[in-house]
Amino acid sequence: MNYLGHFILSHPNQELVTGNFIGDFVKGNDYLNYPEGISRGIKMHRFIDEYTDTHESSMHCKSLLRPIVGKLSGVALDVLYDHILANNFSNHATYSLTDFAGSCYTIISERKSYLPLKGRYVFYHMKKNNWLCRYDSAEGIQTTLRNMSRRIQFENNLLHSYNIYLDHKDFINLQFERFFASLRTEVRNRFYPGL
Repeated sequence: MNYLGHFILSHPNQELVTGNFIGDFVKGNDYLNYPEGISRGIKMHRFIDEYTDTHESSMHCKSLLRPIVGKLSGVALDVLYDHILANNFSNHATYSLTDFAGSCYTIISERKSYLPLKGRYVFYHMKKNNWLCRYDSAEGIQTTLRNMSRRIQFENNLLHSYNIYLDHKDFINLQFERFFASLRTEVRNRFYPGL
């Protein structure tokens, strides 16, 4: 899952949203240096990443991407999953994608002091370019993939992953729905006990 998926699973809990955002920037046991709620959000981020990478549905989808995208198939799938979420947002939330994005940006802005330096840099660009809403269009997702491809230090075919998605759209969407329903249940059981 990329940012949108992490936020959907942690929203509206503000500390979980913050922890999920900085999860990629906090290494090892450094999560212990944060308040308990944000620390739990970082652990939730790590759980979501591992669950996504190893779920049977994700493995099926990555097998379609791997011949062209290679070792970046997991990265590509994370972005494509957010594209699917954005395009079907009303199935996963009771508010609009625009309102949801605004809420997430506000939550993180109010907790900016907890963001590591790299996280502040990423958040500045996320908010400025409205990444969360950009995921819903073909142009937006291709821009995301193109920008990611340019930041990778080796030649890659990451941008081609969107065409692979289009060629296998029904299959990948079905696999995503199976995966996300399972992930949502696991997250609720592990991080929202008693609900």
